[in-house]
Amino acid sequence: MPRFCIFALMKRFVLIGLCFVAVLFMACDPYPRESERMEAALKQADSVYRDGEKDTALFIPGLAEASSYFAEKKQYEKAALAALYNGYAEKEYDKAEAMESFKEAEHYGKKAQDSLAVARAQYQMGRMFYDDYMQTVALDLFKNAFAEFGQQYDEKALTANMMACCYVLVQEYDSATFYFEQSLLDADLGHSNIAKRKALNNLAVLNNLKGEYDNALKCLRLVNPENEEQRLLNYLNLGNVFMTSGNIDSARYYYEIIEEQLYKANVNKKETLLSIYKALSDFAECNGNLKTAIDYRKKTENLTFQILDSRNERNADRIQQKYDYEALQNALNRKIANRQRVIVIVGGLLLLLTIALAVSQHRVAVKTKQEAEAKKRALYYIQQYYDTLSKQGKTMQKVAVVMENSNDKTLLDELSKTVFGKKTPWEAIEEVFFKLHPEERQNMERLYPDLTELERKDLILSNFDVSRQDEALLLDINIHTIDKLRQKTKEKTQNKPDFRP
Repeated sequence: MPRFCIFALMKRFVLIGLCFVAVLFMACDPYPRESERMEAALKQADSVYRDGEKDTALFIPGLAEASSYFAEKKQYEKAALAALYNGYAEKEYDKAEAMESFKEAEHYGKKAQDSLAVARAQYQMGRMFYDDYMQTVALDLFKNAFAEFGQQYDEKALTANMMACCYVLVQEYDSATFYFEQSLLDADLGHSNIAKRKALNNLAVLNNLKGEYDNALKCLRLVNPENEEQRLLNYLNLGNVFMTSGNIDSARYYYEIIEEQLYKANVNKKETLLSIYKALSDFAECNGNLKTAIDYRKKTENLTFQILDSRNERNADRIQQKYDYEALQNALNRKIANRQRVIVIVGGLLLLLTIALAVSQHRVAVKTKQEAEAKKRALYYIQQYYDTLSKQGKTMQKVAVVMENSNDKTLLDELSKTVFGKKTPWEAIEEVFFKLHPEERQNMERLYPDLTELERKDLILSNFDVSRQDEALLLDINIHTIDKLRQKTKEKTQNKPDFRP
């Protein structure tokens, strides 16, 4: 098989091998790239928290790292959303991490000019400070969030409600009343029954603190419950106001309604049920019904323990989820690292094979070129040889004719044209010499610039072993002059070792 065919097959084999390895790893790669994991985490979180926080916080794998990933890619809008969603997911489990996430959401939201993300982050940080009784810091954050929400009236209503609650705690009741009314106004503009219900309940609490019981009852009667649980809570608030105002009969009326409907209604929030048990226990105690009061107190204590156990269980579940995710991620990272090492090794071997093939091909190409040049030179010399033989045959033919007709000058001229062409005999001799020794033209000019014309011709003829007699005839001088000429040429050239005759 020709050599070039072997190397063509080797090259094709390497290319097929590279394509096969690439397709193999692409087809067998079960691990999503980091960009895909981060996009999936953000997409899942967005489907849950797009409209704001939810009561049920979910653990979303990869969400905690998504914010930093998108920030490194200069995708600040996605970084802000990822941080905000992670804050929602962690605020019931790890308050420190949630606060850090909300701060990142605020920072990246400002970079992305996403005012809604900034406002939501500030609102959440304000609530966390409010829960820690840091009302002054919380109030500043709520004010900033209120301005950033713009025409998001439902969220502005919730923010104004929290601002009012801050003023209630610092006993600035006039400011609190103003912001509760602002919350109700924004709730109507945003068609948010949730915000309106919260503002009315809290305004009722404020009026109750101020002793304005009629205003408190008016607020509570404006509440529009959306389910039985909210209706029971509304009855509870009405009963508490009547209880505080000393109207025991009216309070008994609402508490009895609560007792009748308590086990019929589906109360999902244990905190709501806890408030009901506590209120019923206090009312029974005030009315001297100690047995009922003790029964409800026991239920209160049992439910309190259940709430604590549930929170601890949720925290343990969240910790276990994180641990399982980290363990899975570490295992995947190890597998990915092993796979990458295999890819590097296979790729290195294929690279070495490709380099070896390239070197071999280069050598073959050089050798092929050299062979082509040698073949070309051989053909040239063969052609020259045939041309010389042809000329020699013609010359011999002419010489034979001249010898038979030595007195015919025309035949002698034809012989001269056959041998020398249009050149003089001396021009022909020089041409032959410089074809045989092409480098000597420059050497003679460089090494022997002081040679005369006769000395130069003598130097050339010395390379053809011309006899003294023939040289005298060629140069048209006598033999004694030839001897002197050769001596002078020898003196001028014998100390020039670079000459190569």
